[in-house]
Amino acid sequence: MPKRPSEPQVPPATPGRITRISVTYTVNTGTGPRHTFHSLEAMRQHARPERVDELVEDLTLICQDLLARRPQSGMPEAG
Repeated sequence: MPKRPSEPQVPPATPGRITRISVTYTVNTGTGPRHTFHSLEAMRQHARPERVDELVEDLTLICQDLLARRPQSGMPEAG
């Protein structure tokens, strides 16, 4: 009997790159929540380059995984 793979076969990652990141960070204040917005450009200006590079690399891998696991066209997405 042939062995069944434990995970579905995933096609190779689609080449791409992160072009924008925006984060909304909520700060609780005495007058209620205050939402602050932070862009990739601001992160690059105010954070150590290696921290931003690691973040972008991690998010790139996550995006590639998400794209690779998308259902075939015409199939509804689970969950």
